[in-house]
Amino acid sequence: MNYYLKDIADYLATQNITGVTIDFYQPDKSSQVALLSQGGETFPDQHFCVFDFQILVTYDQTNRKQARETANQIYHLLNNKQGKLIAGNDSVHFLKILATQPPYFLGLNSAGLSEFTTLYRATAKDYDLGTIYY
Repeated sequence: MNYYLKDIADYLATQNITGVTIDFYQPDKSSQVALLSQGGETFPDQHFCVFDFQILVTYDQTNRKQARETANQIYHLLNNKQGKLIAGNDSVHFLKILATQPPYFLGLNSAGLSEFTTLYRATAKDYDLGTIYY
């Protein structure tokens, strides 16, 4: 699944959302965007996979507005997105990325940082089943 999330992170970087981590979240680090895999399923006979992921945006309390704006920006960039997100023959062809909810304020975490989350479901063409790990 990291193969798919990496393309999403790389795409976000081209849209000036940098420093995105994949399947790694530091609850005490401010100003971060984490892509967290939530599992999925492959359909080898049809050559596609479906997977869920979460994007967690964390900022300190004084930058709650920035956290909301970043979460909304990512939502508008990814929701209903189709095709290749980045150029290249080895990039993933997404059939569809859908937000299953708009950005949602979770509140303050244990370190007192503001957290916004959005859940997504993606369907992608699956050319190399050997690279998928669940």
